Amino acid sequence: MTSTTEPSTIPVSIYVSSKANASEVELALVELLDVFGADVTESMPPIIGSWLGLRLARFRRWLTSDQSDEVVARITRAVEVRLLEQPQAEVDAKQAEAVARLLTSLENQESACIQVGSLFLLKVEGTVVARNLSPTEMSFLARNQSILKTPGLVLGALENISAAEAVPDAEQRRETTLQVREPHKGAPVHREPGNRPQDT
Repeated sequence: MTSTTEPSTIPVSIYVSSKANASEVELALVELLDVFGADVTESMPPIIGSWLGLRLARFRRWLTSDQSDEVVARITRAVEVRLLEQPQAEVDAKQAEAVARLLTSLENQESACIQVGSLFLLKVEGTVVARNLSPTEMSFLARNQSILKTPGLVLGALENISAAEAVPDAEQRRETTLQVREPHKGAPVHREPGNRPQDT
């Protein structure tokens, strides 16, 4: 039975600081998506005064959410292999070439931000880094697309979100550690470490 559900989509955003070879960067990104089985289906014109293109890419075949995430993970891995100059035996040749073209196209850009799903490619002060976005970070970028025009601020904002996300987990671990159950009572109580119940 054939599914009538449309193929999965992933958000794609691109910002480059110079218009000089902006079309080259865009073409390289489109070719990268093509190699991994996705086509740009929606686009908006660049914002005047900078070069910020907003895109939506759709896979050519139906994929589950997990399969879609797996494709983005493969793109991320291919980018990391190239950036770290690791052996590329585990990366498909066409995929490696597409990644190389994209990274090469960024050489003439002072700064840049490229998002493909949960993959975030950032160039600040001549250095290109790849980051795997959390759902909270993806939501933040979706609501604040204009911040992409200041890559330095983007990196700081993402680091702050990451730090904030880690705090509740630490607190939860602490609460779990401190939570004990009194004998013969069903309700849990909280007690500071080292404190013992007083005899009544």
